[in-house]
Amino acid sequence: QTLDAPSADPTIDLIQFNDGTQIQYNSADKQLNVSAAQHITITSEQVINVSAPTVSINGDEGDVVIQDISLLNHTHTQSDGNHFGGSVQTGKAQ
Repeated sequence: QTLDAPSADPTIDLIQFNDGTQIQYNSADKQLNVSAAQHITITSEQVINVSAPTVSINGDEGDVVIQDISLLNHTHTQSDGNHFGGSVQTGKAQ
């Protein structure tokens, strides 16, 4: 049983798994696409770098938490004497 699914396009290298997961590289467009049937987990013992002029992350739910600070649920405290007129909690991020 082979995992390689040949593409009719000679510029596309394609690996297709039995569950529909695909890894596809288009050498003409210089584009790598990974499409998983379920979950993708990326793990490193050291560092993971993501570098691009534009990075887009889309999802229906979830949060980003770094050093126990939630992107969606963190609050900001305004200090006395600022242009808002005193110490206030701004509430959760909108």
